Amino acid sequence: MEKKRTEGGDPFKVEVMGPTGPVPVQVVDNGDGTYAVTYHPEDAGRHDIAVTLEGKPIKGSTFRVDVQAGAWAGKTIMESFSFVVKAHDKRGKPLTVGGAKITSSVAKPNGQQCNQTKVDDQRNGSYLITFKAQEPGLYKVSTKIDGKDIVGSPFDQKIAK
Repeated sequence: MEKKRTEGGDPFKVEVMGPTGPVPVQVVDNGDGTYAVTYHPEDAGRHDIAVTLEGKPIKGSTFRVDVQAGAWAGKTIMESFSFVVKAHDKRGKPLTVGGAKITSSVAKPNGQQCNQTKVDDQRNGSYLITFKAQEPGLYKVSTKIDGKDIVGSPFDQKIAK
């Protein structure tokens, strides 16, 4: 039976080469014969990982990792907004059929009308309103039935950068 190691201290060296050059690597000795390696690739594509011990490649080194591009919150934008209008009759009873004369308009931060506002009758008393946010700022959204504002309309929708 193989004896389990209880100490570290091995002189491992790890190098990661990404598609645009070297990637910084952190190697942590766990003190039990295992090592944690951390790196944060900046670019998608092939990354070659070379691991050496006392200057000699370990078995299987160099390793290849294909990094896929991932979503990044700091660069991801909200392009389209939508909301649902649920129509009711004058007594407050929800409608279960479509056909109401619903219009919606969206004023961009510069005051011009958004020409990409869409009203989609769901044929069940609800209407899906969608508009594209073309720039950051405060949008004024107005939704009407037969030319009269519905409850909560108009309202402001802030689009952040």
